[in-house]
This record gives sequence, structure tokens and C-alpha cells, in this order.
Amino acid sequence: MQKRFNFSKVSMIVNIVGGLYLLYLSGASALDFSHELSVSV
Repeated sequence: MQKRFNFSKVSMIVNIVGGLYLLYLSGASALDFSHELSVSV
């Protein structure tokens, strides 16, 4: 029981971190894209 609880906790943390990382990646690429647009104009 203890092992299963720890595993679900770890997987939940991994899901949260993965989601935040994907959000950060998409946000950073969007910022880079808009920055390149403003520089080229």
C-alpha cells in the first residue's frame, strides 16, 4: 500500500512537471517567434 501510494504521488508530480515544462516550451517558442518578427520589421 505504501509503495503504491508513493508511486501515484511520483507519477502525479511527473505529470505536473511535464505539463509545466511543455507550457514553458510553447511559451518560450512563442516569445522567440514574436521577438524575431519585431526584429525583422
